Amino acid sequence: MKRMIVIALLAMVMAACQKDGAKDNGGDFESPAPGAFTNMSVMGMYDANVNTLFAFDQVNDQMGYISSAFESRVQNSTPSLLFRCRLSGAPGGLGSTVDLTLDGKSVAAGSYTVEVVKQSGDYIWLWSTDSKVGFILFWPQ
Repeated sequence: MKRMIVIALLAMVMAACQKDGAKDNGGDFESPAPGAFTNMSVMGMYDANVNTLFAFDQVNDQMGYISSAFESRVQNSTPSLLFRCRLSGAPGGLGSTVDLTLDGKSVAAGSYTVEVVKQSGDYIWLWSTDSKVGFILFWPQ
């Protein structure tokens, strides 16, 4: 009987450890991993819990790309610059890093070192491990 109790306790402890491990790798704010961010599809900025810090509004906003400046931006019809990301150079393939400078009316200005974590169509997903934020940018190639 004691053996059954010990086995049951061990099984519960192992299940709890597996839950915590999944949380650490799946987008918990304390985790450096991009987690569910790579499943997002709208141009913008997201935190590690996939909370939207800024998102492109298809009805009211316009997106742009300036290849010579390595810049992706969103503005409204006023035109007020809402969100602008300038990269220090053209991002390479998956796993490459680049510096990103953020500014605009709808976000706080900042600088980030980001890693390319996904590329699809005309968009690129960039993740800052240090700041635990991700950027989806319009990046036609």
